Amino acid sequence: MQILLLGTGVSYELKDPRTVLLFQGAPPETVNLTQSEFAPEKRNFTLKGSVKDKNSGETLPFANVLVRGTSNGANTNVDGYFTLFEIEADTMILEVSYLGYHTTYFRLKPGIDMGNLLIEMKDMSQQLSEIVVVAEQEEQLLKASTGISKMSMTPAVLATLPSFGEKDIFRSLQLLPGVSGSNESSSGLYVRGGTPDQNLVLFDGFTVYHINHLFGFFSAFNSNAIKDVQLYKGGFDSKYGGRISSVVELTGKDGNTEKFNTGIGLSLLSFNAFVESPFADGKGSFLVAGRRSFQSDFYSDIFESFTESNQTDAPQGGGGGRRFGQ
Repeated sequence: MQILLLGTGVSYELKDPRTVLLFQGAPPETVNLTQSEFAPEKRNFTLKGSVKDKNSGETLPFANVLVRGTSNGANTNVDGYFTLFEIEADTMILEVSYLGYHTTYFRLKPGIDMGNLLIEMKDMSQQLSEIVVVAEQEEQLLKASTGISKMSMTPAVLATLPSFGEKDIFRSLQLLPGVSGSNESSSGLYVRGGTPDQNLVLFDGFTVYHINHLFGFFSAFNSNAIKDVQLYKGGFDSKYGGRISSVVELTGKDGNTEKFNTGIGLSLLSFNAFVESPFADGKGSFLVAGRRSFQSDFYSDIFESFTESNQTDAPQGGGGGRRFGQ
């Protein structure tokens, strides 16, 4: 097996004489899910911790943390922290799952700090084969929804979606069911027939009122500085009061706490760049991201067509018409 897989980036693990497991990269860390080698010392205690990306050190918001074998679980908050109450013993197993990452099993051991636990997850880079499910639809006039209409998205997913020149969060949200745009030159969201001013946009808890840039071709958010996107299309909590159509909750990155990282992007209408790096021996990090649009032939064609369309739509023969010019 070592000779066959040499240079392919694929590793293997022997489960038994007849079973071979293949992994893209190094095999994940294994945890004994049957029994612990330690005797429990604490019972019915409270556990606090955080979930992070093992490669970048970024915290993972809204990850699922469950005590294996029980119904005791919680979700990480927007900063990646979680709290579990009434854990039976300090030898239980935590099952952590997050979209785009391998499910991680973490065995608790007596003596570790239960007030500041760190769980690291590896991102999933395998390309799965297509699965087609075929079934006969039963005739049904009405079906009640059992939960709120909530969708999650990460910047890593945005790179796989079609975009207008560069990755754009609001352009990608327009591809989701129940969401549309007014036209090709607008990044506004029309959710279930509502208008863009009926959407609440939050960035790290702060309300953002003006989300358009360059006549609406781009949104005002740089995807390189966004870590997580939550879209509520239907019902949402009362804390999001003030809008009647939808809520878009954006979470900014904290910066890479493991290594220096930088990147740039260039399109016909703009360029963007970001720099992130740890400092203070990994106890802190910083992130600087920016984007600048510039004038080009493509930009001028768009502006001229925008001006001509407004001049055509303006009323003729009266003084109330509005003229647009460069």
